[in-house]
Amino acid sequence: MMIEGPYEESKNGKLDLVLKLGRSRESYEVGLFVNRFKALSYNSAGVYYNRKINIEKFLPVLDKFELSGGLDTGFIHRIINSEKNYSFTASLNAELKYFMKENFGVVLLSNYRYRGGLVEYYNTKNPMLFSGYFGVFYKF
Repeated sequence: MMIEGPYEESKNGKLDLVLKLGRSRESYEVGLFVNRFKALSYNSAGVYYNRKINIEKFLPVLDKFELSGGLDTGFIHRIINSEKNYSFTASLNAELKYFMKENFGVVLLSNYRYRGGLVEYYNTKNPMLFSGYFGVFYKF
């Protein structure tokens, strides 16, 4: 992943937390998300909606996989030069989950996100940024 801004020089340049809590149905998932990036003094929160794509229907061998895509929106809270800043965020999302057990597995997430404040605070030319994450999930 190409990293721009404070992560280029940060000794703490890592993802601290991505937490999603949602309600899953047969064809969709809706919920809340929270992100925390310590090196950037960046926190975000909001709501998401993902539509599930039934890949098992086309490729039965992929019965342990779940693919979904959707949208989210929320706000970003940053502390820059000891000042608090709030801005709007929204993204297109994609998720690929692999179920190792009935309710537990690993997930690959990606998004193409509008991050308010990138142009102003980090001297980037584009407020849109692609991100990818790898994690674990549990369905209650």
